[in-house]
Amino acid sequence: MGDQHACAVDGAGTVKCWGADDFNQLGDAQNNSGTASSPCGRGITNVIVPNKPIALGGGRLQTCALYGAAQPAKCWGSNQSGQLGIGTTDGGEPANYGASVLGVAATGGNYHLCMLTTAGGVLCSGNNDHNALGSAAPHPSLTPQTVLIGNTPIANVTALTSSFLVSCALRNDNTVWCWGENTAAGDLGGAGGRLGNGDAVAHVGAVKVMGLPQ
Repeated sequence: MGDQHACAVDGAGTVKCWGADDFNQLGDAQNNSGTASSPCGRGITNVIVPNKPIALGGGRLQTCALYGAAQPAKCWGSNQSGQLGIGTTDGGEPANYGASVLGVAATGGNYHLCMLTTAGGVLCSGNNDHNALGSAAPHPSLTPQTVLIGNTPIANVTALTSSFLVSCALRNDNTVWCWGENTAAGDLGGAGGRLGNGDAVAHVGAVKVMGLPQ
């Protein structure tokens, strides 16, 4: 599910999407939302990606088809902050994430996208406001950047999820690590402490969520 579009895989393994298409969220290269009176009037469309992905994932305005070790992940939709990881902000049609990233899960928030790789690491691209990419990557980053714990790439990740400007990873030791916005400052307001590590200050990279059972 995205902001105004949804995608699914049918029984034959074909990827299909429906809803808004103003940023090519439907992945069929037509980039047409229908008519002014019916902006989602095109119905269900076939996405131009290989059949039989092992999973779908994405964020607000983009979706990815994941194939594990079989072939690189394909992503499509909004690319205005370079979140599709193709090195430019052009287009939004289905393309390999990064050069040839083998992904098993994808998630994203506000103009950023993160990918869990077959090796158990995490890569993120796009808008790096509020440390959303989990590293000291440039803003925006048009290519995938490695999420870090301190100066070390995060590893042994088994699951991944995101909200607006925070992403979290579950590791195989049952610890949870999060990165992104953690303060009460700026236009987001709130009390801060979104990363669950016991403070409300900015962090570059992932920090461990405290107090969870292991």
